[in-house]
Amino acid sequence: MRSILFTVSVLLAWSAARGQDEVRAAGDSTPLFPYATCQRLQSRSIYSVSPATSNPAPGTYCWTVQAKASQCVVSNPCCTADLHKFDLDVLASCDVPQAKLSASINGRVLTLVDIVTPANGLPDQRTLRVSNLGLSPSNATGAVLCIKVRAAPAGYVPGACERSAF
Repeated sequence: MRSILFTVSVLLAWSAARGQDEVRAAGDSTPLFPYATCQRLQSRSIYSVSPATSNPAPGTYCWTVQAKASQCVVSNPCCTADLHKFDLDVLASCDVPQAKLSASINGRVLTLVDIVTPANGLPDQRTLRVSNLGLSPSNATGAVLCIKVRAAPAGYVPGACERSAF
């Protein structure tokens, strides 16, 4: 049951799979992940994570971070920004007190891990947010971010997740 919470409900459709450059259907006002007030297009950032998830232990899901200057095709301040947080789009059913979450970057424990209702999202949208990554363009490539889920909500139904790093 533990691994059900993220069982590729961490089927992470990162920018390579679903593309954050994806255009919403005309007239659709439903906010798209990552529910930010500005676009987080992959072409405006040097950061991405591997499309595959590794599972070094039950309930633990890891991604390898990449920083590629060539990915940032639109010159802007984001092309040299540090990497502070990682967001996963999760179902509202994950937002329960029993869901115990922890995270690490290169083995360093991160203390700010929580499921939040995004300020610009709908009431039923949730984001699992990992903050204080402490990565920069010079040390991000190859960094391993892991999230551990110690208890899954009862009756959780797996769904697709997306991730966003900024």
